[in-house]
Amino acid sequence: MRNKILKLRVSTLEKRIITKKANQLGVSTSELIRAALLNYKVKSKLTQEELEIFKMLTNYSLNFTRISNLVREKDYDSFKKISMETAKEIREILIQKFK
Repeated sequence: MRNKILKLRVSTLEKRIITKKANQLGVSTSELIRAALLNYKVKSKLTQEELEIFKMLTNYSLNFTRISNLVREKDYDSFKKISMETAKEIREILIQKFK
């Protein structure tokens, strides 16, 4: 249980740097300082956008697995349908992200 408080003096610039780094990693300033001093590895948390991208890539991975299974089974009609749907999804996202 963390119930002890340490006080630390830093300059305005140092405070800004520490706060910015903590925000970039998605952790508190306390967690960042504690990790730095105790040689812990700071695990950055995914932003909402990164989480959405991760879910999207997982979905694409599943689609490509299905496509390869359909090719193996020689079900070319289903292969074509899923390939076209996946390509359309990718195209729409690229257009949306890079307008």
